[in-house]
Amino acid sequence: MTGAIQNLLPPGLKKQLTAIKQTARQADAASLKLATGRNVNRAVDNPQNFFTSQSLKFRSNDLSRTIDGIGQSLRTIEVAESGLRSIENLLNQAEAYLLEAELALFSTDEYSITELTPASAADIVEYNAGQDIGGTINVDTDENEISFSGNLWRQIEVNYEITEDTFLEFDFRSSFEPEISAIGFDNNTTWLDQATHFFLNGSQLGGVPYLQPTATYDFGGVGPYQSYSIPVGQFLQGQYDNLTFIHDDDSAPFGDAFYRNLRLREEGAVRADTPLLLEYEAGYQEILDQITRLTIDTDYRGINLLNGDMLVTSFNENRTSTLKSEGIDAGALGLGLGTAELRKRVELQGEIARIRSAREEVRQYATTLTNQFGVIETRSDFTRSTINILDSGGDDLTVANQNELGAQLLATQVRQSVQFETLSFAAQLNLRAANLLFA
Repeated sequence: MTGAIQNLLPPGLKKQLTAIKQTARQADAASLKLATGRNVNRAVDNPQNFFTSQSLKFRSNDLSRTIDGIGQSLRTIEVAESGLRSIENLLNQAEAYLLEAELALFSTDEYSITELTPASAADIVEYNAGQDIGGTINVDTDENEISFSGNLWRQIEVNYEITEDTFLEFDFRSSFEPEISAIGFDNNTTWLDQATHFFLNGSQLGGVPYLQPTATYDFGGVGPYQSYSIPVGQFLQGQYDNLTFIHDDDSAPFGDAFYRNLRLREEGAVRADTPLLLEYEAGYQEILDQITRLTIDTDYRGINLLNGDMLVTSFNENRTSTLKSEGIDAGALGLGLGTAELRKRVELQGEIARIRSAREEVRQYATTLTNQFGVIETRSDFTRSTINILDSGGDDLTVANQNELGAQLLATQVRQSVQFETLSFAAQLNLRAANLLFA
């Protein structure tokens, strides 16, 4: 119909009407760009910019999903760190509880001590004639000290029944390292028939059968007094007549060995049915149970780093850049706790030592998680920055300049107004001309 009408119009009006249509299309295009805020809305607007922008936006969206996973990893670590702090508090409570139990259950009156320092050097007799070549022995009863220098294999009569709770205690020092310094027990002079000695010091590590590896109680050459408490009852039990000393040094200059405060101590043990013991055992077990329960509860979306699970954090859309956070077993058994009989002081003290070791393990793992949290947080910031850059890059190719489009739309509207006025004026002139022609 419009085409038919145009066929009736003179050429001048046809040309003007065509210009108005073009201006109207330009106005519509400018209005659309202003409404969407984009200069490129379709592939036909600018194919290269349109598809490049889409590619950037797709990667931005993929990384946005990765950001969600990174955030969940941070929350998983935060839950684990909170659990570790609570476990450390419970370990502190457990240590204090056992220290209190030790004071309540044990006292110096509950174990016996046998002093071993002899009255004189004459009481330190020959142990093995074939090895005892000679040297110097001094006894200082005021300081409870015995010293050896030379090549001396000697013994002191003790006639002692060693039980599982027997400890050999003394202080030891040396100012010049011999070939061998060792201490032990024997009922005869056949020192090679069985292992009954503990190596203490010396440059010669072989030749004598020892109850423990030479490094166990190694003094380390020379130095001031060190205190020893050897649980001999764990290695020897039964009646032993003599406390034996091996001080072997075959050539001058001769090394020396000093012993001070030699004694045998019987560690006390509380009866298993003692009410106070049962109370402390139950209280300690409750703390351990709470540690285990807390560990189980330290779960975030099915991942529990304190129950041995592994957390894998992906930092890119292809999951080729990751960080693995390995979990630990932070329950009571996983930390090595709950294996002691509190009725024995030595085992109670061993359990306290294990609590302290467990606390260090918890602290070290907390440090590891804190470090990994920092890495993940840094990667999160980097990924967010990359997303912003990708979005900005895509917008650079498609987003419209609002000021420029506004000016274009205004100019187009003014042009439309002028064109309409021109068309109206031309139509009036044509109408007058027609009236004059047919008058």
